[in-house]
Amino acid sequence: MTEALATDATVYRLFAAAYAVAAVAVLGVTTRLPDRHRKYGYAFVGLFSLTAITSVVWSAGIGAVNGAGIPRLLEDYVAYLGIFAAIAYIGGASRRFIVLTAALMFAIRTFFELGAVLDGALGLAMLAMMLVGFVVLISLLLWLGRQTRGTISESRYLLFWKTRNLLLFLFGMLIIVAVLPLIGVLDGFSGNVLVEYVDLLIRAGFAGFVLNNLDVLDERSAGGAVDLGDTSAAAAD
Repeated sequence: MTEALATDATVYRLFAAAYAVAAVAVLGVTTRLPDRHRKYGYAFVGLFSLTAITSVVWSAGIGAVNGAGIPRLLEDYVAYLGIFAAIAYIGGASRRFIVLTAALMFAIRTFFELGAVLDGALGLAMLAMMLVGFVVLISLLLWLGRQTRGTISESRYLLFWKTRNLLLFLFGMLIIVAVLPLIGVLDGFSGNVLVEYVDLLIRAGFAGFVLNNLDVLDERSAGGAVDLGDTSAAAAD
């Protein structure tokens, strides 16, 4: 058990180093951005730095409660709520829709954590709820794309389309690799490595898309923000 924990701690430290390198790299990019865009760069510097710090803390065994790493759990909430809320924002969603997207991601992440720590039928029920939540999230973001096409610029829609599809794919992969150890298909160490790797891809992929398309975020919506209940049909997504 001690050897396994030590091996997992090494994985967390290695990925913490990767996040630290990413934070420094993004900081270098941010210093060369126009003033109006630097807030986006600093947000990603903060995200990568927070992930690096919480990974080190978790690797030291600090904040473990019933096998759950509280520091990384809290960081996951910040990262995933922020990332998927930002995707909805890029897609021209209203504030209410953005809040709903973040709340749905909060529920998905919470259901997974409960499924990981609870045994038997209750744990399986939590994992099932997580999957239901993910399907609802996919449906909402697909609906948003159909509604906003034609109301936001083509370049902004393309950024939304790319980030939405990439992040939904990677988050789906994250769910798969996180669940496999719980059902005995993967050992815990392999599962941890894959989860950390996909986590890194999600954060780095989203940062890369946004930082390479910052001018798109300056563009205004032509038709106003899209809210739930809007039925104005747009082109198929």
